[in-house]
Amino acid sequence: IDHAEETGPIIIHFSVDKKPVLLEILEASEFLSGVMKLTMKTKSHKHSEMII
Repeated sequence: IDHAEETGPIIIHFSVDKKPVLLEILEASEFLSGVMKLTMKTKSHKHSEMII
């Protein structure tokens, strides 16, 4: 690992040739909870569009 960059709750570690080699998710349970909520809303919204 050559260096890392942080974007919100995510830290991406890069190799010397600038390829991502490791992904860290800080406070992962909160992050995944938010992703799941967003996914459920998106699926629900698409389903209601199909019915109309």
